[in-house]
Amino acid sequence: MAKKEILDKLSIYIPQKKMEEKPVERLIRLGEKRDRSINYMVVEAIMEYFSKLEAQRDRFLVREHAIQTASGDGMCLQIA
Repeated sequence: MAKKEILDKLSIYIPQKKMEEKPVERLIRLGEKRDRSINYMVVEAIMEYFSKLEAQRDRFLVREHAIQTASGDGMCLQIA
């Protein structure tokens, strides 16, 4: 299998249903208010999304570990 090349560009497809929410226009307005490019705003949103998902995963893993530890045998898994 050919090795994929990592590019420094990103193109985003916006589904037609989401276009009703005017995401591009909102990005333009917000970018102007914050003196940032649309690209900067999109990358920041993606990075915040990753941080949020990783924090949720970490909280889940800590909770799962605590429950397994409390059960003594490590076989009991209860999600609170």
